[in-house]
Amino acid sequence: MTDRRFMRRAIELATAGIGNVSPNPAVGAVLVRDGRIIGEGYHREYGGPHAETDCIRDARVRGEDPRGAVMYCTLEPCSFRSPTKHNPPCTESVIEAGITRMIIAARDPNPAVAGCGVQALRTAGIQTSCGLMEDQVLTLNESYFLSTAVRRPQVHLKWAQSLNGRIARAEGGKTPISGPEALRHSHGLRATVDAILVGRATVELDNPSLTARHGVSPARQPLRVVLDPSLRTPISSQLFQDQAAKTLILSGALNDESLTQAAALKRLGVEIVQLPVQEEGDFDPADILDALYERGIRSVLVEGGSVTHTGFLAAGLWDRLTVYIGPTLLEGNVLAPDAPGPSIATVAHEVDVLGDTVAITGMNPNTRRVLDGLKWETAPQPQTAGCVLPQEEAHVHRSST
Repeated sequence: MTDRRFMRRAIELATAGIGNVSPNPAVGAVLVRDGRIIGEGYHREYGGPHAETDCIRDARVRGEDPRGAVMYCTLEPCSFRSPTKHNPPCTESVIEAGITRMIIAARDPNPAVAGCGVQALRTAGIQTSCGLMEDQVLTLNESYFLSTAVRRPQVHLKWAQSLNGRIARAEGGKTPISGPEALRHSHGLRATVDAILVGRATVELDNPSLTARHGVSPARQPLRVVLDPSLRTPISSQLFQDQAAKTLILSGALNDESLTQAAALKRLGVEIVQLPVQEEGDFDPADILDALYERGIRSVLVEGGSVTHTGFLAAGLWDRLTVYIGPTLLEGNVLAPDAPGPSIATVAHEVDVLGDTVAITGMNPNTRRVLDGLKWETAPQPQTAGCVLPQEEAHVHRSST
C-alpha cells in the first residue's frame, strides 16, 4: 500500500501538466527515503525539465541528498539524445543522482525509449520494477500513448442531443440542449485537448468561439480547426476576429474567389492548409488527421456538426465519444450523427449526471485493444542492441557513492 500511495502522489503531480506539455506526455515523480517524501516534480511545460530532473532538483532545494533514495515515476525515463530534444536523457540524471531503486508505472511507447530506459537503469545497477498503477497512467496520458502507437491524433467525438435525438431546431440558431453543469463539463474536455474541430456549417450556424471557458483556464487554448473545402466561412465569424486562440482552416484547392478570401484570413493570422477534396465534396478523415498530426496535434475534440461526426464514425477514426442528452424535445429533422456500418458496443463506459443532463462516454473497442497492447505484460521487449545503454564508467560512479 505504501508503494501505491507514493505512485498515487506521482500521478497527482503529473495531472498538473495536462494541457501544457503536449505533444509530450504528462509525467510526475516522487523521491522517497525511509518512507518520507524528500522531493517531488513533474513535467510542467513542453520544452521544460522532465519530471525526474525536476524531482531531483526539488530534493536538493529542500536540502535532501537523493543518493540511496527510491524514485516513483509515472512513465519510463527517456534514454536517448536527439538534436530536436530539449532535455538530456532522464536515465542519466537518475544514475548520476545515485538513486538506487526506481518504481515505474507505464512503459514509454516512443520507439526511441520503449523499454530501453528500464534496460539503461538496470545496466547501471538500479533496481527497477514496472507496472504499478499502469492503467491509471494509460488513462491519464491516453492521447500520448494512442497517438504514438497509431501515428494520428486521438479523436474524441462530442455532441449534445435532445431526448428525441435532435441536435438543433429546424429553423437554425443556437439551441440550448444541455444545462450549465454539462457546459462546464464540456469546456473541461476542451481544456485537455490540442485542437477543437468543426465543419463550416457549425461556424455559420452557431458562430462559436471554440475556446475553453466557463471556469476553465488552460495555460494555452486549443487550436481551432474548421473544415471548409470551398473556403466560404464568413470572415466576420467570431473565431477569426477574437484572437483568443490560433485558428487553422482546412480547405480544398483555391480559385480566384477563394484566393481573395484566403488573403484576408491570413491577414487575421489564420493558417490555411489545402487538402484533397473527395467526389462528395468533403475531406477524407484520414487526410484531416494526417495534417493535424504533422502539426504536432496529438488529440482533437470533434464538436460537429452531424455530417462531420458521421464522417469520422463511418471511417472508424474515433477513439472516444461523449453524448450529452438534455431534457428537451426538438422539432425538425436535424438529427444526431448516424453510425454507418455494423453496430458497435463501446467499452469503458462512463455515465455522469450533470444537473438536468446525462453525459455518456464510451471508448472504441479497437482503441482499447491498442492501449492494452502497450502494457508491460503485452508490449514487445526491446533488443539490447537497439538501446543506448549507459557507459560502464557511469555505472562505477553510481555504485561508488
